[in-house]
Amino acid sequence: QSHVQNIYLRFFDVAWDATYSKPTPIAQVRITDTAIVRNKQISIIPTVFITNECIRYIRPEQCRALAENIHQLIGSIAIANKIDSIPEIQIDCDWTAATREKYFSILSELQRLDTVHLFSATIRLFQVKYRETAGIPPVKKGLLMCYNMGNLKDPATRNSILDPVDLRKYTGNLQDYPLPLDVALPLFSWYV
Repeated sequence: QSHVQNIYLRFFDVAWDATYSKPTPIAQVRITDTAIVRNKQISIIPTVFITNECIRYIRPEQCRALAENIHQLIGSIAIANKIDSIPEIQIDCDWTAATREKYFSILSELQRLDTVHLFSATIRLFQVKYRETAGIPPVKKGLLMCYNMGNLKDPATRNSILDPVDLRKYTGNLQDYPLPLDVALPLFSWYV
């Protein structure tokens, strides 16, 4: 009904396993209704969320192995679900100035391993506004996440999902951001 042409489908998350002190994939997607996969009018874009905690705890020398494991698991999930045409792969992470070097290393390794697919990264509003400290991810394009802006726990918050006034505070110099950006807007609501 919405004439969607691209679905950014979360394939899995990568979290830190404190028991074994290593990154671990969790919550892998299982597609039971394959109609969406068979629909050739819709492109499925695998998305992988890496927790910032995971990036914080890995050692720099583990970045290559983590990228290899992510790449392999994306391929396995695509094959298992008969997703044969993938135009893009998106990596999602709430990286910070303290974790950016390792996260950017993972992004670079993924693109070294896979020169066929376009890699994109999610970009949070604070990462756009404070790009000098957050850095620019080494990918071909970004997806600017324009939602979850306010404090859900504060009753004085006018709209915690999308507040145009808050949005302008972060995007005043958006035209200077050195990556092409798509925009993700909310299609949901919640009430407290």
